[in-house]
Amino acid sequence: MKKEHPFEGAFYFEQTGNLSFLVVLTGEEVIDVSEVNYTYQEFLEDVGKRKFLLFLKGKVELFNELVPNQDLVRAFYVKNLYNDDPLEITIFLNDRALVIKPDRDQVAVKTIFGQVTKLDYVRPLYDTEESLLEVTFTSEEKLRFSSHTDSGNEWKSEYSDYVKNLFIDLSK
Repeated sequence: MKKEHPFEGAFYFEQTGNLSFLVVLTGEEVIDVSEVNYTYQEFLEDVGKRKFLLFLKGKVELFNELVPNQDLVRAFYVKNLYNDDPLEITIFLNDRALVIKPDRDQVAVKTIFGQVTKLDYVRPLYDTEESLLEVTFTSEEKLRFSSHTDSGNEWKSEYSDYVKNLFIDLSK
């Protein structure tokens, strides 16, 4: 099911079989970004080509400074693409997590040191229900991911899959 959005830089999810795709509109070009197979390297390429997170204006060096070795990325998650809350990108490495909050004037970065020690995942029985993941680190700090609060009204079902995939990636 394709959902149209009239603005460049808008995002929507598309379901094809068992795969969910995050689609980014960039004017004339449409980019399919698979939740399941979309790699951190592809994410950086899209930022560099100004296809993703348009207000970062191709500032891929920001991410390269924060994560110089891309092979260390276990998982990443983008919050608030579809609501009015501030955008938040979480990058999970083996020994820490980076929580990046970019806006038009600055980028705030929080580093949580320590390994993931606990995953609390609530999987709904129905797509319309909330999917929750709470990640606890050795430092006892916690990050919370919610299919309802991290997305807009029309994207709750797709974000439920996104939270599930994050749980699977962090469980490995």
